[in-house]
Amino acid sequence: MDVSRLKQKITQLCQQRRKQEDIILAALDPLLKGSIVTVYQKCSRSECKCQKNEKARHGPYLYLHYTGAGKQKMVYLKPGLKSQASEWTYNYQRFRGARADIVKLNARILKLIDQLEKTMTKELKSNDQKSKKNKRKKS
Repeated sequence: MDVSRLKQKITQLCQQRRKQEDIILAALDPLLKGSIVTVYQKCSRSECKCQKNEKARHGPYLYLHYTGAGKQKMVYLKPGLKSQASEWTYNYQRFRGARADIVKLNARILKLIDQLEKTMTKELKSNDQKSKKNKRKKS
């Protein structure tokens, strides 16, 4: 790839990175790590039909599932908290997605910068060699 094309590609990737940075910087609402899951449970009564029939289990109950201190945990969500918890988990997922995109974009930008350096260095060497040849011819 030539120098101008490399610079153009780096500029495009930097613009993409800026969009992801804007997502992170615009995150005003709280972030809630985890996922909302629906659980159907057995009760403790041995004569209840939920003990034998999986389709007869009690629920649905909503829980926030997350990992904390290296352990998976679930916290019960009261019915009125579902929409708020959904919004906050979405905010977290969007935030983390933007962060992951920035990491990938940075890696691509650094590779292109390395290519740019090699390309420009080769051009300087080749120009330097031409000037040496021209000096030899003049002498």
